[in-house]
Amino acid sequence: TSPDREYVIRYIENGGCERVLTDTFYVEGFDDASFSYGTLRICNNVDSLVPTLGADTGTFTWFGNFITDSIDVNPGTGTIYPANASLSLFDIVHTTNGNCPSMETVTIQVVNSPAPFSLINYGDTLLEASVTGGGFLRWFCDSTEVLSGTPLLPISMIGVYWATLTNSDGCTSMSNVIN
Repeated sequence: TSPDREYVIRYIENGGCERVLTDTFYVEGFDDASFSYGTLRICNNVDSLVPTLGADTGTFTWFGNFITDSIDVNPGTGTIYPANASLSLFDIVHTTNGNCPSMETVTIQVVNSPAPFSLINYGDTLLEASVTGGGFLRWFCDSTEVLSGTPLLPISMIGVYWATLTNSDGCTSMSNVIN
């Protein structure tokens, strides 16, 4: 860093004597503690979520709304592992460790994903999605969506089939694949 400017300090003692001190001060800005996960709602079936960091690194901590809340956050990288987290809101705090430390807080919410589900194959003519709970079902064949909104899919062509189920929280689970 370079000096921002030179400061002069004047001190007047009792009795009218004046002392003048001149010194150079360096003014530095706070460290950049900014970070983002790209989303504020995290599905609990996501393996991990790595934050995008500002310019400076530091330590990550977290706070839940309740004493029983829990989430796994890597303190050095801020990576979140939501699979074993409580379904709750969490404040993730990044504190820099440079010359002028600063803090940034991001509030995230861990939400429930649809339960895993399976496809049942009824020969060469029909597939059924065995789902529990609600959600929006989409069918795929060779990476192309072929039908949505129904648990039964008539097979009309040879290919690789699977389905996805998206719940009201916007989380998606994928079925097994049938060839």
